[in-house]
Amino acid sequence: MKLKYFSMLLLLFSLVACDQLIEEEIFSEFSAENFLKNEEELTAQTLGLYRVDNQVKYAESFEKLVLSVSNIYTTRIVGNASFGAYQTSSASSEYSAVWQESYQLIARANTIIKNAPNAPIDIVKINEFVAEAKFNRAYHYFHLTRLFGELPLYSTRVESADKEVLYPSRSSVEDVYKLIIEDLIYAKDNLPMKSWGNDSPPGRVKAAAAYNLLGLVYLTQSGLPLQNTEGYNNAISTIEEMLLLKSDLGVDLLPNWYDNFSRGENSEKLYSMSAVIGGDKNSMGKINNGSGSFYGFQTSYNHALTYEFYDLFHEDDVRQKDGLFYSYKYDNGAVVTYNPAAEIDAKNKTASYRGRNGISMAKYVDSLATGGGSHECDVMYMRFAESYLILAEAYCEINELDNARQYLQIVRDRAGLSAVPVTETDQEALRQIIRQERWFELFGENTEVYDIRRWGTTKGNFDTHVAVDRWIPDAVWRDGYVLYPIPSRELTTNPNMTQNDDW
Repeated sequence: MKLKYFSMLLLLFSLVACDQLIEEEIFSEFSAENFLKNEEELTAQTLGLYRVDNQVKYAESFEKLVLSVSNIYTTRIVGNASFGAYQTSSASSEYSAVWQESYQLIARANTIIKNAPNAPIDIVKINEFVAEAKFNRAYHYFHLTRLFGELPLYSTRVESADKEVLYPSRSSVEDVYKLIIEDLIYAKDNLPMKSWGNDSPPGRVKAAAAYNLLGLVYLTQSGLPLQNTEGYNNAISTIEEMLLLKSDLGVDLLPNWYDNFSRGENSEKLYSMSAVIGGDKNSMGKINNGSGSFYGFQTSYNHALTYEFYDLFHEDDVRQKDGLFYSYKYDNGAVVTYNPAAEIDAKNKTASYRGRNGISMAKYVDSLATGGGSHECDVMYMRFAESYLILAEAYCEINELDNARQYLQIVRDRAGLSAVPVTETDQEALRQIIRQERWFELFGENTEVYDIRRWGTTKGNFDTHVAVDRWIPDAVWRDGYVLYPIPSRELTTNPNMTQNDDW
């Protein structure tokens, strides 16, 4: 009887509790109508977009995909050489990391683009938030389409469980570029010219970044695979408009090339990211410095420059002197000098800085670092110097060689080469000089795989790649290697996804 009475009480209590829960007052909720309803929430959501580029796994994976295929790089480990030799598979985690993180950012950007106009704030501020989201969306779609080709295209926030909406088939590269260009035109016209305000953290993109990226998109569109040569003139008009607004945009070349790589904002940085510190690794795998000493072994461990590339620089070029370590001070105080003779024998144990390691980059070395694997230098994604190189290349391709040489020389002069001007009058010869100059200026700044693909030199880089020859000499070229494989995880998830050729 007691048990029955207790059960009835328990049932009554449950009914009362449920009734109270049903009638409980709801103080706040997120919905499509009120999400991102003020400037504070929009700022927090927009700043979150930058966290993707700053993720350790994303950054390390991105570096392997972008640097490894260029024949100016070598490596001490076969794991990185496998990317240069395309001896990977769609199951490699690096492809998934770049794909997944980029699409997560795109989804967040789409939410901001849709909801920001509903916020009861000044229209100029709304347009700035939308422009910042569109820049980030365009930036990542631009990376993805150059790495993987045709893409699932999400131009609006997903608000349906319909499989065709959740899992679209691949859109053409032309359609991806169309969205990228639309986004960047909006971004350059609506992003702040010089500042986000005194209370905003540094590093947020401004209008100059959108100008430069749009010019690069047009330049890339002119090469492979699209070969839309109208892009050359579009690139020229975009960057020349940027130069006319140079003072308003607050951009200019720094007098000293190496000052670009110090911490904080300056007139030449268009888009950079504070480096990620995680244990004994850093965000880009390039920098190891501590107590005033340079740890060259680990800096050349992942991606270092070949001696052949080092030897191409003019002897007066500050980018060789300041940007590459031929000699460095080891942690025990010993001076270690690169040994080009060790290129002949990769197993040579007589020097700690031997040929298979390559020559270490000094661009990102932080003299204030507290240990060999920690640093706080900014990782560079976009610099104003590239704007001049875009103009030089575009003018060369439309055979206006005087203009091409003029803009090329601006970059060379800052590098200490004013006494050796380029006077080449043959278009093909000048084309090769400009391409080489691009890598002299931008090595280690994540341009390489994109350059060789649009130039059509991907196979040539494979055939002459020292890391391929040293570590994977049996690797065989396939024409499909002009793109990376769609990650196997996406093939499993998206029933409308197809794989790239030769993978």
